[in-house]
Amino acid sequence: MVVKSRESVSLVKGVFHDNVVLVSSDTMVVWPSVDLCNAVLIADVIVFKAGFKGQLQAFATKELIVEENCSFLYPSFIGAMSAFPEVKVTIGEGLHLNGGIFCFSKHAEEENTVLSIGKTDGVVGKVYTNGDLRMNGRIIGGLYCNRFVYQTSRAFYENFMLDVVIDESALPKNYASFCVGQELFKFKTVLECQDY
Repeated sequence: MVVKSRESVSLVKGVFHDNVVLVSSDTMVVWPSVDLCNAVLIADVIVFKAGFKGQLQAFATKELIVEENCSFLYPSFIGAMSAFPEVKVTIGEGLHLNGGIFCFSKHAEEENTVLSIGKTDGVVGKVYTNGDLRMNGRIIGGLYCNRFVYQTSRAFYENFMLDVVIDESALPKNYASFCVGQELFKFKTVLECQDY
């Protein structure tokens, strides 16, 4: 089932399971009171409100925002993809995600194509951006980015990380996530990772 809207959509309550595609030409706001499982969300801007929990794929064309303490179950895949340089993914503290996060621009630019991840130890899978990455925490899995940025009130640091752990060796041998490069073999065993 495909549901399309030309206006903003607020998913406050309801159950959307299996083979449901929700599309908005504007903004989609997802509240923790809605039940999403194996759903696909597509909108210009997608906002997950604090405390949301579900299993889904979310694709924004301008910006994706995940507020604090949200949880995305395997094999969730969230991010933003744009033909323009201005594309952002902003993730609040306390994220639990098993699957993948991406921020991609066809014409990526420093400071305009930005993936920001707040303090978290709950990211399992792949994280990818062809722009800037700002993060604080731990990733069990792989990370691909053009540059790391770290900013304080007094200074800006390029290709500098502080309190970050990236550990792909901690993933199960047959873990499957999205593909970057020559890793197509990892898609063969997706079902084995459902309970990780």
